[in-house]
Amino acid sequence: SALAGRQSSHQVHVRSQHRGAFDAGLRSFINEARLLARFSHPTLVHVYRFFEAGGTAYMVMRHYEGQTLGRVLQASSGRIDQAQLSTLLAPLLDVLEVLHAQDCFHRDIAPDNIFVQRDGSPVLLDFGAAREVSQTDIKSLSVILKPGYAPEEQYRSKGHQGPWTDVYALA
Repeated sequence: SALAGRQSSHQVHVRSQHRGAFDAGLRSFINEARLLARFSHPTLVHVYRFFEAGGTAYMVMRHYEGQTLGRVLQASSGRIDQAQLSTLLAPLLDVLEVLHAQDCFHRDIAPDNIFVQRDGSPVLLDFGAAREVSQTDIKSLSVILKPGYAPEEQYRSKGHQGPWTDVYALA
């Protein structure tokens, strides 16, 4: 609401002083949708389609029922048993292998970005920090991190990031 509002015509009106920030956020959102739409994996949030309308963009995603791992941990005093941990980790490691094979890194894995469905299976969410990178790009990744989950290379603007960055955060 600080950047834009919706008019009665349902068109988004961007406050002129925030046009640059809004446009950057919109591009990032569209890039996230485009990236997610390329993949089909049961542990990855599924995007059916994305589109622009009314001065903004939308993602049409599968509906999941459950709660974030962050909420699961809150409800269980920060602990889960080995069986539940194994149920979560195997599929998450599998989807990371798929992403990393395409030179795509999530870069923001944390309990609030892992959704635990009612059947106990995980879904990896929030790819706002994700990027496809080439080996030449890898040294210029921006600083995006979640304290407590980010490895040390994410604290430096020229930190060397790769698949190990996501594996560290997941661990």
